[in-house]
Amino acid sequence: MRFAISLLTVLAIASIIGTVLKQNEPYPNYIMQFGQFWFQTFEMLGLYDVYHSSWFLIILAFLILSTTLCIYRNTPLMLREMRSFREHATETSLRAFSHQAEYATALPADALSQRLGNYLQGQGFRARTGAPNPDGDILIAAKAGSYHRIGYILTHTAIVVICLGGLIDGNIPLK
Repeated sequence: MRFAISLLTVLAIASIIGTVLKQNEPYPNYIMQFGQFWFQTFEMLGLYDVYHSSWFLIILAFLILSTTLCIYRNTPLMLREMRSFREHATETSLRAFSHQAEYATALPADALSQRLGNYLQGQGFRARTGAPNPDGDILIAAKAGSYHRIGYILTHTAIVVICLGGLIDGNIPLK
């Protein structure tokens, strides 16, 4: 993550330079504007054609590689978590959650689990009721916002597509 953010920062700075400094002007214009020393320095750094310079395209390629690996590594786990409920959690792990509650009631377990399930669904949660354990306890697992993880996947995919467009526009096959 830090690597990708560093690459994005370098690309942003390079893009600012490429926007502020006129690109692909005749060299005599640059010599007149900056002088001989700065002209040679900027030329050596490839700042007169930033978006087609090899260092810019290499950074773009590394960003694509890094983001693609991130998508490849995290997407299956996120999709699996979106679909699953933690219906088989142990009592100890449930007590460790910050959002949990326990109640003792005189209502029958089936009626209570039905009412609680309906209430949770009315509040925007998807709920599942597990089978009673030998003690008669029933676990109701509910979750909301699972599909927010799709935003992560789509955002990272968009970064890859945009950077691929930059690589294609960089005329790599011609270099």
